[in-house]
Amino acid sequence: MLKMIELRNEAQREEYIKQNISSLWYNLFEENPKQFNVDFVNVGAWNFVYRVESNGKVIYLKQALQEPKNKEKLGKEFWTVPKERIKYEERYIQIINKFLPQGVELPEILNYDEKNNILILSDISRNGISLETFMLDGNFNERTAYYLGKFLGISNKKTFGKKIIIRGKEEEDLKCWHLFLMMRTKGILQRGEFPEEVKKELESFHNEVKNKYTFNVLINADYCPKNVIERKNGSVGLIDFEQACGLGDIAYDLGFLMGHYLIISVIRKEKFRDAINAMKQILNGYNEEMINLKDKQHDERVIKYAGAVMVYRITGSSPAPYIKAKDIPLIKEIGFYLIINKFEDFDRVFDYLEKTLTKS
Repeated sequence: MLKMIELRNEAQREEYIKQNISSLWYNLFEENPKQFNVDFVNVGAWNFVYRVESNGKVIYLKQALQEPKNKEKLGKEFWTVPKERIKYEERYIQIINKFLPQGVELPEILNYDEKNNILILSDISRNGISLETFMLDGNFNERTAYYLGKFLGISNKKTFGKKIIIRGKEEEDLKCWHLFLMMRTKGILQRGEFPEEVKKELESFHNEVKNKYTFNVLINADYCPKNVIERKNGSVGLIDFEQACGLGDIAYDLGFLMGHYLIISVIRKEKFRDAINAMKQILNGYNEEMINLKDKQHDERVIKYAGAVMVYRITGSSPAPYIKAKDIPLIKEIGFYLIINKFEDFDRVFDYLEKTLTKS
């Protein structure tokens, strides 16, 4: 059996591009490449991603190896996630592309090289920038936020109650869901000291969701600003779907997204009102699709997930490198408050956030 090539090896990467990408290039763009310019895209801790450009045209190569790219930056529960995870991205895109809302684009899978576990993807950045970078610069685009809520609402509505299998077998989808549920609830209790009421609430919340709020629905599991491209034409591109699964809680992805907006509203607290307005647009877009499908505890769970995510990005398996030491106490304070208190809707959360950030 031939050993798979590794794109991180420069010689192997050059040979792979020469042997595989040149012919594909002509089929895609109806022109022969003059010279390939290849750049390593240092994003995330999982995969090796390369931007390949010629004659102004761009594609991306994405490879998953047996171990994550930056294993040391991830919790141990991540270390055994199989490299085949990358092909689940293709399955997710096939499903979601059927009902994309206006203003949202996903990459096209140009080819999946199963032998070498490489995805070849179209360029959807269009000279845009990561939404995470955009927000950390103090920009909270309400239209982008609306698109994100709308997309998630449509995704949940169209797949809720449908038996969709992403990872080959239903038990593998369930295993994936249980991993991410644990990791971003009681799994955040890995580093530092926590109030006893936070520990008890997270344990109880995890068990309640696992036993009562696990549905047939397509879950993204990594729906956050780093995987959103803010584009100059006002539309957004979404990337990175390899953690998706066909089972989970419909409140999960929304909570994960809102948690990141809350984190950055603390980091850029001079712009917190802009952040709140953007979060309101997320909810507007989402509720246009989901208002009649949400259970009574849906928003309460979204808020609790959001609070847990705030702490997860500090103490959990995948800490956010952009969180500075000076911001950690306030982010944890707000996260703890959202975890242990019962909020039935976000209006009370926004009131609390405004009072807390105004006096900080």
